Amino acid sequence: MTDDNFHVGLRLSLEVNNSEDRVDMFLAGWVKGAFVLATSPHLRNLGLSSNDDCVIRFLKEGSAFGFQTAMLVKQHYPLPLIFFKYPEEVISMPFRKDTRVKTNIQARLLKQKGEKEFITDDAIVVDLSETGCLLEISDSKFNETEVNSTYFLTFKILDKSLEVDCVVKGHKIWKGKYMLGSEFIDLNQTAQEILKSFISMFTT
Repeated sequence: MTDDNFHVGLRLSLEVNNSEDRVDMFLAGWVKGAFVLATSPHLRNLGLSSNDDCVIRFLKEGSAFGFQTAMLVKQHYPLPLIFFKYPEEVISMPFRKDTRVKTNIQARLLKQKGEKEFITDDAIVVDLSETGCLLEISDSKFNETEVNSTYFLTFKILDKSLEVDCVVKGHKIWKGKYMLGSEFIDLNQTAQEILKSFISMFTT
């Protein structure tokens, strides 16, 4: 990555341990390869340790970006400051335009590895929207999954089996599991209606 992604005063959003809650921060500075420094009044009461998994997101030129990191040091005087580990990579991340609901749905992945070779693995849909989902999988077979790669996913909701094509929009390691942020591709009308009905059960 390059420092072109950053500027002092850049608005940041911090996610801790895959929580839906976000903490707003501002970029105070950085040293390439060493740390990223953020400040915010909201950090004063934030319980955070070096063992917590942190994801920082930001917007640039109308696009969303993010990176995985961890806290190095925090201080409260003369103002709240947190030093985060400098990211190994910054990746583009999807905007969450649709409502997502927490789930724990068993699923099955299928991905083409070669011309005639396919690999499969069990997965858990940990959150779901009408246009995509977040998957938790082991890193045994999919540890080389890259952004914009595609795969086939099957799972069941409302006693209906869904079979959908997905494209990976972001990925990270969290608590030893591989997390895939995925967008559904070319959903048919039946699948759209099933997903809409399922989401509405939790949002109305």
